[in-house]
Amino acid sequence: MNVFEFSNYGSFFIQWNDDNILLLLVRSSIIVELTSAGQLIDMVRAEDSSIENNSLWNDIAKKDHVYIGENSYSIRNQMGFLNFFASSYSQLIKTDSSGNITILYDVNSGQLTKAIVTFIAILLFIALVAVILVRQFLKVKSQQKFLDL
Repeated sequence: MNVFEFSNYGSFFIQWNDDNILLLLVRSSIIVELTSAGQLIDMVRAEDSSIENNSLWNDIAKKDHVYIGENSYSIRNQMGFLNFFASSYSQLIKTDSSGNITILYDVNSGQLTKAIVTFIAILLFIALVAVILVRQFLKVKSQQKFLDL
């Protein structure tokens, strides 16, 4: 099994093209094709403004399940309602033809921590805004009572 590593400052997707790997770099609109040994076959720039290309990027982005050979690969989050705050998937799961499940990649705990912090920050912001509005309302109401006297 080969392991690849690369740096990218944006969203990316990976797809299979027969035995080759397609690395789709969204921010730069570049598609890189590599052999399973990591040798570069081709690198092309996708046209951003094409309706067909936008549709292709959207189809790829929404795909959460793929079959390769007799194995099924899926990506998922398991954080309940906090999935709403997830910026990416946290688990890559392989299911073989016998139904055996292997978790290949799991950063669920780190993702869960970030989601909880984000959720608490939003709740605190909403509470702060509510407190400020109530205080302003009470202040205006007390000033009106004073003026009515």
